[in-house]
Amino acid sequence: MMNKEHNEHMAVSGIPTDMKLLDIHEAARFLRVSEVSVRRYTKSGALRCLRVGGRRERRFEREDLEAFVGANSPARALAEAAKPIGAAQPTLGPADVAAPEFATIEGMPVPWGRHLCQLYETHRGRVQMTVPFLNDGLNAGDACFLIASEPARAHLIEALRRVRGDLGPDIEAGRLRVIDHAQNGSAMLAALDEAFGAAMEEGFGKLRLVGDMAWFLDQGLSGDELVNFETRYDRQIGHSYPIISLCLYDARRFSGIEILHALKSHADTFDLPLSRFLLR
Repeated sequence: MMNKEHNEHMAVSGIPTDMKLLDIHEAARFLRVSEVSVRRYTKSGALRCLRVGGRRERRFEREDLEAFVGANSPARALAEAAKPIGAAQPTLGPADVAAPEFATIEGMPVPWGRHLCQLYETHRGRVQMTVPFLNDGLNAGDACFLIASEPARAHLIEALRRVRGDLGPDIEAGRLRVIDHAQNGSAMLAALDEAFGAAMEEGFGKLRLVGDMAWFLDQGLSGDELVNFETRYDRQIGHSYPIISLCLYDARRFSGIEILHALKSHADTFDLPLSRFLLR
């Protein structure tokens, strides 16, 4: 029965059922994810692959892909998401044997794979948490991403420079990456998935993101589009990488309804003292 179901899946994916090894493009089609995601799965050890040829290209056995699909079924994903912070996790491979790792944000231990929301009402509030968060990441050798439109970007960079000094070495080493915002939410999601996957390929084990979400307003996008973006980021990306994402909302620019939706789409924030993320 298993082989029959598998062959049907392969046929739907357009991949010959008698093929023993699949390349990364075919594996992505089988799993119905991007090639960047497949690279991320293999990099983390969650998905086994073989390396072939002088270019060490990835090849996949169908049995490994089937096992990965079973281990990451929607039912299992929901069960894992329901576990509280610090709950014991199942052992999936050698990389998962070590004790859970945390980043520290203003003295609070925050597990990797968290999508958080910060509200602020002054320029000082914008940098109060984010600059130490980025500076700690740069010191630790994490890949730190910043998304914001002007003048928020200039303000954040200048505040980080005052703490850290010359940012040139961090930029040249790929530790600090300023990403231009896209024209819409879908394009931004694709760009982030690609950027995070590339950083993992380069050997960065941990990622940090600061995004000042006023760029959505500056692009003339609607509140519904923003909610859609945050919801998709939370489900598709924010928990798929060893990353902590900190999304900033300027309370002076967003409506009360938009702020409410922002909080709803950052449920991880409620596992921590919420008051710490409400800044003047």
